[in-house]
Amino acid sequence: MATFRNRHGKWQARVARKGLKPVSKSFQTKEDAQRWARQIEAEIDKGYYINVVLAERTLFKEIIERYIKEVTQNSRSGREESYRLRALARSWLGELSMIQLPPLQAP
Repeated sequence: MATFRNRHGKWQARVARKGLKPVSKSFQTKEDAQRWARQIEAEIDKGYYINVVLAERTLFKEIIERYIKEVTQNSRSGREESYRLRALARSWLGELSMIQLPPLQAP
């Protein structure tokens, strides 16, 4: 069920369902907040809601650095692989959030 409250001149919508973390977002108008809450509730009811907040905040270069620390250390060719991965992290792709990355196309 969604709840709405006026906070600092903006409307905050909060959707809480059993078994899921509550999701909230702020809007300029109450109507926008209600529309968003209805959409989120409908997605939850249909079973295809995915919380993308973490993906929006995580940069691709952070994922690369974690991969280097956790995986390439144990690899035989880890030194070369980490060199290539760090170059990728320094490129424009590293500055994209995980949600902004384009999907991989099947060959």
